Amino acid sequence: PAPAPVDPIVVPFPWALDHGLLQRALGVRRAGVEVPGVIGIHDGETRWTFTPRDPWTSGDYSLIALSMLEDPAGNRLGRAFEVMGAADDRRALIEIGFSVK
Repeated sequence: PAPAPVDPIVVPFPWALDHGLLQRALGVRRAGVEVPGVIGIHDGETRWTFTPRDPWTSGDYSLIALSMLEDPAGNRLGRAFEVMGAADDRRALIEIGFSVK
């Protein structure tokens, strides 16, 4: 997004994901602090949007995803297909950085 407006971030998925998980497992942070805003789930759960409460300001942000987010086959972020065990932490964070310029 560009600074100043409250344009949403849009995250598309190749297939539908669980609506409830999308509400809890994705978010946006800046300097480790959650950015307040509104989450939207669209197009049959194949598109997630985040619109900040306040206008974007220039700087670095992170899209945060909890590793509990999974596809329809049960594959989760951050672990190989059909691998489970003691190291399987469903609340581990995956961060994808982005900048507003």
